[in-house]
Amino acid sequence: MMIGIRTKANSGVIIKTSTTEKTILPKNSNMGRISFTAIQPNMDLVDKFPLDTEYKKSLAKSYNIKNPEILKPIMGIQELKYTLRTLKETNYDSGFVRPYKSKNPKQIKNGIYRANLHCHSNNSGDGTASVEEILNQAATLADNNYEILKKQSKNGQNAPFIIAITDHNTTDQCDEVINQLKGNPKKYRNLKILLGSEIETEQDGDIPKAHILVYGFNPQDKKLTEELPNSKKFSDIVEHLSGLKYGAMGIAHPQRMIGGKFKDLTENEQQKGSENYFGGILKEFKTHGKEKATFVENYYQSYYENNPTLKTAIKSASDNLKFISTGGIDSHANNIFTNTYDLSPNEITNLLN
Repeated sequence: MMIGIRTKANSGVIIKTSTTEKTILPKNSNMGRISFTAIQPNMDLVDKFPLDTEYKKSLAKSYNIKNPEILKPIMGIQELKYTLRTLKETNYDSGFVRPYKSKNPKQIKNGIYRANLHCHSNNSGDGTASVEEILNQAATLADNNYEILKKQSKNGQNAPFIIAITDHNTTDQCDEVINQLKGNPKKYRNLKILLGSEIETEQDGDIPKAHILVYGFNPQDKKLTEELPNSKKFSDIVEHLSGLKYGAMGIAHPQRMIGGKFKDLTENEQQKGSENYFGGILKEFKTHGKEKATFVENYYQSYYENNPTLKTAIKSASDNLKFISTGGIDSHANNIFTNTYDLSPNEITNLLN
C-alpha cells in the first residue's frame, strides 16, 4: 500500500513509502555491539555512535526486524560524519566521470573509489538499475576494497565502500534496501548503506531551484509518510525536513545553483561573488534546517562543465560555515560508476573482478 500519493488538491512534492508491520524491539537487544563476520570493528568506535544505535532500533521496530545483524550495514549520521573525515575528493571518483572516454579503472581496481552518496535506481523514473543491482555491485566493490585496504594496512576497513540510493522524492528504495538486507545480511557485511532521498525545491526569493539530499532517516517517519508542504519553496521544504527525528541533509550539485550568474566578471570577481552568494544560501539553509543542515556535495563528479572557480568559491563558503563535504556520481545508469552512461555486463564484471 502506498502512502502520501499526490492529489489534485495538493501539488506539493510527495514522499512515497510502503507500510510495514510494526513490532517493538526486545529491550535486551544490543545492536551497536555486534561485530561483522568479516570485519572486526574497533569497539571504541561503535561506542561513539549511540544515536546511530537508537536509529537502528527505530528501524528495527518499524520494519519488524528482530535480528539486529540485519541492520549492521546501515550507516547512521554519527558514523557518516566520522567516516567522511577520512575521505578525500578522489575517493568519490570512480574513474568514469565526464567525459566517459577518460576512463581510469585504477580508481576502482586499487580501492581508491570508496563512496557514492548520490545514486538513483529505477524508483526515480529516470534511473536504470534496480536496487538489488546497485547493492550487488556495491557489495562486491566493498569486499574488494576491504581486502585491498587490509593488505595496505590503511584505515577504512570499517567502511570500505559507502552507497546511498537517493531517488527523487520517494523512499520506496529504502524499503527495497531493507528487504534485500533481510534476505541475505551477510552478503553486505563489508558494505555501508545510507538510506537516502533527493528532494526537489522551487525558486524561493533569491534562492534558485535546489535539490536536497537527505540521509540517515527512518522511512516510516511521519514527516516522510505524509505529504510535504504544499509550497515547494526551499525554506518551507528545508524547515519541514528539519523536523525529522533521525537524519541530516545537504545541498546537491551546488554549482548548478550558481550557474552563470557571475560569468561576465573577472575570475577574482566571479570567485568572490560566488562565495558570497552561496554563503548566503548556506546561511538560509542553516536557518531553516537547523542542526539537520549539515552537508554540501562539494565533490559532485558529474557536472557537464566543472568550473574550477565556482568549485573553489563553494568549497570556501562551505568550510567557512562549517559544513561537511560529501560527494557522488549522481548515477542514473545501470551501474554505480557512471552518471548516465550504461556499461555492458562484461565491463561491469571486469571492473569488479
